[in-house]
Amino acid sequence: MFISECFRFHPEKKVAKLTQLEAGLEVIETDLETFDYLRHVNEIVTSYGPAMIFRRNKKLKRLNFNALNKLKGGNIDIVLEDDHFAEEAGDGSAGFNDLMMLESVSRETDQRTEKCSKKFLEVKTTGGSSGGVVMYLGYFLIALFVILLAVAIILTLKEWKKWKTEQEQAGKKKKKNKKDETNKKKKSGSEEKKTKKTATKGPKSKNTPVKENPKKK
Repeated sequence: MFISECFRFHPEKKVAKLTQLEAGLEVIETDLETFDYLRHVNEIVTSYGPAMIFRRNKKLKRLNFNALNKLKGGNIDIVLEDDHFAEEAGDGSAGFNDLMMLESVSRETDQRTEKCSKKFLEVKTTGGSSGGVVMYLGYFLIALFVILLAVAIILTLKEWKKWKTEQEQAGKKKKKNKKDETNKKKKSGSEEKKTKKTATKGPKSKNTPVKENPKKK
């Protein structure tokens, strides 16, 4: 079960009928001082990972699981990661008493004789919520860069295709103009030759001279 800041609206109604959690519990980045929404739950177990994870809760001081009689995780029961409760649960504090109650349930569930076993609790410090913000910001910037790069590539391809089309059209037009000009020159040259030939030959005479018959002499 996942509980975060977005779960703050009427959480009692959402979990009122729950008595067992078989996928563990994860409470992340809330402003709660006392977590008592699951005070009526009897069992919190999971075969994968911790049974309870409290991560980056800024004000958490108390954990109320008064009805709990079974607590068991896959490899560890409770993890406090960059969580304020780790600071509050010092010797003699109310938070410490809450933690010891959970330790007793964990030990009884696992049938351990060792108190405060390493299997019960792990406290992690990874850099706090700012590290998470930086990480997500990094992901966002990378995604934004990829999107902008894709847009730039698409626009570049469009411009290149447009330029190529224009070049092809210009080439065809130039080739056509050159062909027309060549044909025009050929036609002009042919007409010029014809004119010169006609001028050299001259016009035919209409009066054909009469040849004298040599036999009559």
